[in-house]
Amino acid sequence: MAEEPTNTTETQAKEQPKEQPEKEAQKTFTREELGQIVSTQIAKERKRWEEEHQSDIEKAKEDGKAEASMTAKQLAEKQAKDQANKLNQREDALNKRQQELDRRDHIAHTKDLLAEQDLPTDSAEMLLGETEDDTKANIQRFKELVNQGVRNELHKSSAEKSPQLGSPANNNSAPKKDMAEMTYDEMKAYLESHN
Repeated sequence: MAEEPTNTTETQAKEQPKEQPEKEAQKTFTREELGQIVSTQIAKERKRWEEEHQSDIEKAKEDGKAEASMTAKQLAEKQAKDQANKLNQREDALNKRQQELDRRDHIAHTKDLLAEQDLPTDSAEMLLGETEDDTKANIQRFKELVNQGVRNELHKSSAEKSPQLGSPANNNSAPKKDMAEMTYDEMKAYLESHN
């Protein structure tokens, strides 16, 4: 059997906190009070909206006054001009989007060209040219610089190593291919194997 509290005041004290939140949460409103609350909120939102759009409202009023004083021909010209402005804005947005898409395509193509040359593709944006020929020329110069850097490192590392005493010279240390004909990965592997 479960233990029963011996004191009834302890039981009431334990049950009392549970009842209080329920009473506070059950506040009721009359229709008039709800209507007043809703009306107040609507008025606040309307005032805030009018403040945010005051300049738009004033401009629309001025445009309306100006259009009222125009002849039919002037009104038609104004509407045509407004429509032309909207079309120009849309055209500018489309042109900007097209340029962005063309740039993405150009970068992707440049990455493909770099991959074909066994060069790192991270530098694609740096190597972009105005035309495809400019880009190819930039890639070729980049490849030459990478090859030269690898050659310099190879010469530097081979100059730093001194032959071991008492052992014959290792004839296998020279590359089997000309360095200019090696790919980036082959040069890298060669340098790693001889360091």
